Amino acid sequence: MKTNNPVEISHSSSSPSDFAAGAPACSVCGRQDETIRSVVYPFVISVIVITFRRALSGTWCAKHRSQNKLLASLLTATLGWIGIPFGLIYTPAALYKLARGGDQPQGINGDNLKNIGFLKMQGNDPDGAIRCFEESLKFKEDEQVISSIRQIRERAPRDSHPTRSGNAGAYLGMIFGAFLIGFVIGILDMIITDSFTLLMEQVESILVVLLSWVPFLILCSLGGVLLFQLIERSLSKITRPKKGLFSALGILAGILAVYGILHGSAIADNIYYYLKGGPIESITYEIIINLLTLLFGGISWFFYIIDIQFTSDIIYLVLMGVVLVYYILLASNAASRTFQWRDLIQKNRQSEI
Repeated sequence: MKTNNPVEISHSSSSPSDFAAGAPACSVCGRQDETIRSVVYPFVISVIVITFRRALSGTWCAKHRSQNKLLASLLTATLGWIGIPFGLIYTPAALYKLARGGDQPQGINGDNLKNIGFLKMQGNDPDGAIRCFEESLKFKEDEQVISSIRQIRERAPRDSHPTRSGNAGAYLGMIFGAFLIGFVIGILDMIITDSFTLLMEQVESILVVLLSWVPFLILCSLGGVLLFQLIERSLSKITRPKKGLFSALGILAGILAVYGILHGSAIADNIYYYLKGGPIESITYEIIINLLTLLFGGISWFFYIIDIQFTSDIIYLVLMGVVLVYYILLASNAASRTFQWRDLIQKNRQSEI
């Protein structure tokens, strides 16, 4: 299933009006702003021994990119794993690429955003033009783009351009957001797992056992997509980027997302215990246990899963290790890419002073 394949636009003239004439728009809503991207979202569908690799592609704004990326991620995370053997090979690769934003050709997107930037200049929207030009620099360093940014800022009053602030808030928001993503995954996973447990008590089938792990894989895959976007958006607000700090916070965000899964699982398991009518020793004891779970549930859940008693414990432990590596790689990549872009923007702004 392929739609609206992105086509690179060639220009015979370097005048701003020619660039503006070639400015692309979202193929769905016609929007023309700094969120426009030409992108390819791969997805994998498997049917036991047959695995299909396809892609959704087009030029979309942020809203419609998110919709298509979510569709590709859901298809891959739900139907990609069940192919033997290629589904197990292609699915992780496709999910990792989707989490990183899919395939976004640097030359095409750099030129597209530059063209929209010149269109904004012609429409007397200098702030919109700067946003497009700065987004263009994410994909390639272009002297004409840098020069245009300087010209716009020289013509406008220095205080008319909003400055980025609130570094501490951006850092804390990213850290808390990463934990929250994992926490929600943990809660939802336990709800689904408990439902499968009731089903497995009535139906003894290896297929049911295998399917019980699919929701966890889907949730973690979608969590990776959200984690990557969260880190990029949070770190893009930083005024003075520092490579070491960005890298450390990216890794920390990945670890906290995994810890959030453990914490959410512990709290959801505690709630399920009461819902199914578990024995209560005393009110005081239950209050203390619940407070400890609320504060240190992730730690207690970690020690719980490493106390292996069943085969499912081994599978869960292995999957958590894979998710940890997956999230750290995603978070590190997001932090690195965002630092390179923010550092370039910062250097260009300093050269204007």
